[in-house]
Amino acid sequence: AARPLHALIAGGGTGDGTLMLAQQMTTAGRPGSVTWLDRSAGALKLAQARAAVRGLTNIVWESRSLLDLPGSGLGPFDYIDCCGVLHHLPDPAEGLRALTSVLAPGGGLGLMVYAPHGRTGVYMVQDALRLLAPAEQRPAARLDVARRVMRHLPATAWLRANRFVEDHVNGGDPGLYDLLLNPRDRAFTVPQLVA
Repeated sequence: AARPLHALIAGGGTGDGTLMLAQQMTTAGRPGSVTWLDRSAGALKLAQARAAVRGLTNIVWESRSLLDLPGSGLGPFDYIDCCGVLHHLPDPAEGLRALTSVLAPGGGLGLMVYAPHGRTGVYMVQDALRLLAPAEQRPAARLDVARRVMRHLPATAWLRANRFVEDHVNGGDPGLYDLLLNPRDRAFTVPQLVA
């Protein structure tokens, strides 16, 4: 029999990564569990509903921050996936330390963080919106400004030319807010990530 696999999806969101791995394990008859971890109650509700539709019973649900992992009693995990989270933390290195604190010896870690070149144009518009829609304003007012800026952004703007960033186009207000109004958004070069 296969050794049980224990995985953590840190920043589980609405469940894409969690459901994919849990379904693959179920289909393969692989024992173990996938732990979904996120702070969002709304995302938890949606992820649980999606898991229920699929009849997945190998998911553990944890509503908390990944910064709470050290001393949490969770883990150790054979595999940890953290996609699109660390670059939004006040201290990404602290987040990485929290993840490695629950990684099993010989375990694997999958990370995705923003890179400067993939975000071409994003930071220019973020800089403008920091002036036009400061963080002290209500989110609804900030979104209104961001929508107006995007409507009038010239075709020559770098963000318009970046075909790899579509959150503000396909993600509705949450995508627009996350891409352009998120107060913490740091890109890493490869040497910075290694450091």
